[in-house]
Amino acid sequence: MIASEDLLGMIENESDDYEPNTSADTLALVQFSSGTTGQPSQVPYYHAAMTVTAVFVKFWLGLREGDRYICTSSPAWGHGIWYGAVGPLVFGNGLCTYVGKFDPEEFLKTLEEFEITVISAIPRVYKMLMQSGKIDKYKLKLRRLTYTGGKMDREVQEYFLDKLGLYIASTYGNT
Repeated sequence: MIASEDLLGMIENESDDYEPNTSADTLALVQFSSGTTGQPSQVPYYHAAMTVTAVFVKFWLGLREGDRYICTSSPAWGHGIWYGAVGPLVFGNGLCTYVGKFDPEEFLKTLEEFEITVISAIPRVYKMLMQSGKIDKYKLKLRRLTYTGGKMDREVQEYFLDKLGLYIASTYGNT
């Protein structure tokens, strides 16, 4: 166990210069599949995966300098770890996470308070926002909406087009 008060002492003799010792073929992390077709299985990701993540974040999520981003997917899921955290950080984008039982009004408050501009979520999140009937109460700065993990109902798509003038773009899984 490392206690926080011991940490500074442990690193005080370390160099201020960092020399990475990895390559595109170096294992970065191991994730587990959702197990939809059987038992969950290990999915190794190598540093080269970052190139795919960077392209996806830049062109599909459409993150721009200064954007504030939220992804409601758990980091235990490929979408959550790569496109909810790692990818946006590659470009220095601010990101927000949501923890706990989903509450549409708390989510709307979060979007307003943190001036979120881009969301990626499952279709159910958008449906719950629609069903709350409270989107008009908030001054939102959203400019891009994306989803993954299921089909989007036409009524939800039409609602966000009507209320925000935004189409919710489909993305796909990456495990």
